Amino acid sequence: MGESGSNQTTKYIAEFVGTYLLVLTVGCNVIAGNPIWAATSIACVLCVSVYALGAVSGANFNPAVSVALGLSQKMDWNDVFVYCLVQVVAGIAAAATYAAMFGKVFSLGPAPGFTWWEAGTVEMLYTFMLCFVVLNVSACKRNEDNAFYGLAIGFVIIAGGYGAGSISGGAFNPAVAMGISITSKHGFPGWGLAYSGFEMLGAGLAAGMFRVVRPDEFKGDSNYSLGTRCISEFLGTFFLVLTVGLNILGKSAAPVWSIAAALMCMIYALGNCSGAHFNPAVTLSIVAAGRKKMPNSEAACYVGAQLLGGTVASLIYTSMFGGIAFPLQPGPGFTLAGAGFAEFLGTSVLCFVVLCVATTMNPLVDLYGLAIGSCVTSMGLALGAVSGGSLNPAVSIGISFAQFLHMVGSSAAPAAVATSFAQLSRKAAASVLGNCGVYVVCELLGGCLAAGLLRMTHPKEYSRVVQYAVVKDVLVPVYHPEVLVGMETTRLRVHAKIVYKHVRGATPRTPAGSAIAAAPPANIKSPDNLSHPELVDYVTAIQEEHLSSYETLSVQQALRIKSTEFVEYKGSQVAKFKETQLEDMHGTMLREHAVKLHALVGAENVHAPVPDAAVELSSWVGRVQKEHLEPSRP
Repeated sequence: MGESGSNQTTKYIAEFVGTYLLVLTVGCNVIAGNPIWAATSIACVLCVSVYALGAVSGANFNPAVSVALGLSQKMDWNDVFVYCLVQVVAGIAAAATYAAMFGKVFSLGPAPGFTWWEAGTVEMLYTFMLCFVVLNVSACKRNEDNAFYGLAIGFVIIAGGYGAGSISGGAFNPAVAMGISITSKHGFPGWGLAYSGFEMLGAGLAAGMFRVVRPDEFKGDSNYSLGTRCISEFLGTFFLVLTVGLNILGKSAAPVWSIAAALMCMIYALGNCSGAHFNPAVTLSIVAAGRKKMPNSEAACYVGAQLLGGTVASLIYTSMFGGIAFPLQPGPGFTLAGAGFAEFLGTSVLCFVVLCVATTMNPLVDLYGLAIGSCVTSMGLALGAVSGGSLNPAVSIGISFAQFLHMVGSSAAPAAVATSFAQLSRKAAASVLGNCGVYVVCELLGGCLAAGLLRMTHPKEYSRVVQYAVVKDVLVPVYHPEVLVGMETTRLRVHAKIVYKHVRGATPRTPAGSAIAAAPPANIKSPDNLSHPELVDYVTAIQEEHLSSYETLSVQQALRIKSTEFVEYKGSQVAKFKETQLEDMHGTMLREHAVKLHALVGAENVHAPVPDAAVELSSWVGRVQKEHLEPSRP
């Protein structure tokens, strides 16, 4: 992760500076009393510091991150030890600085009403999330040279700061915990050590899970199995629903912002692992949009993993608050029908953006996670007062499941008989599942609407052929690489042989007819005996290196030319083109046809084709067809 050639001292200075700025920002926000923007401020200083110093030291700024990198074989253990020491020293120095600036200090520990295990659990979970995101966006080969790493890492603090801050204070960093504890009034780092222990546990779990979802980083299979991808979907949905629950129950100052950040960070971390759906409505929209992006059986497994992740998360957040849950219901003054329509509309926007920025032939490279997360920000704020802004069946079902257990548990008397409990359960189920059913159906319908909108706004997504190359007088289809990947092997092999046959030895020409500066691809090898991946690479290479040198026709032009009539002349079938078809034919193809027509007609009053003027050629062909060819027949 560090810049090659930078000496060790430079790295340690970079780690000190980054950690110092982070802890100083934490202390200043807490003492100044900034509950609304504190987490955002801390996230931003982490984000910019990562961008500023990432190329120097790797921008860990956190002993838990350094340990996770060491466990994942991404950092030498000597560096891990020194980094951790430098980071803790920087944290203490920063804490001393804010204490001197404000003349005040504060203590670290669970918030009133919570104990060590709740605080420790959320510290472990969100430190896990932070380290897991770092490993995936900064230490994963598939994400090399990306521009979103700082954004993804920094915004984990927004997700966890607003979500878990009401329970533990939201340290997620032993350097933060130790700096605060050592400079507190007590001067003994008791809670600092306790927090650090849970945070290191989270780092270890993150390193272990990184091995599960990225087996290719450890000499495993680079084609991720369905099981690996389902684990990815479970993790992303888990942290999304966990952040929802903690924000709502903790009465966060910025719940929508926090939830959107959680979604964005996990999308960046796992987007090229499973596709990062984290939402059954998104999965449904991808299937409904066609294009063979996902088999139905895999989609069903994805949905199962998402629902399981949401359900487990709901159990965690209710346990953090002593079994308390919150209902899935319309906002005050709104009806269930209105809430359902809001969920339908908001989910359709979310799914449509996912389809457009992440599943098209030309997806966004670095901003896709920000675009998708921003849908939650916009729709959550716009529609939250109406429906709560779930926009996700996994969220809706997780919330409803937790509420059902809360209603049953809080209402059943200890001496209640089995019959009374069963009646109570049915009553609770009817109350909770009624709302949940409406929400889920409306959200799924929103996903279907998004699929329909994609078909209407992106028609090129449904054209298997991008364009046609005119090779000699033959139209050779040029496919998008994604189409080649999804093409059945036998058909792909046939297409490869067609390309091989027509391109080998052909010399590209300009529309005017002169040869261009491109060597004839006579050295192209036969595609026989190639595997499917090799065939994809073979055809892609020919399209990029050779077919791009030829004249091209759009799909619409090629279809008009191909839908022509044939006539019989002197025992041969001759193509007879309409005037509009001749206009669509580019120079090389038109000239080849004119030459063939001239040779076939062979009449004394038929002059040789004009070599360099496409308009005159089309006129000549039209005149010859009219004068010499017999009446056409299909």
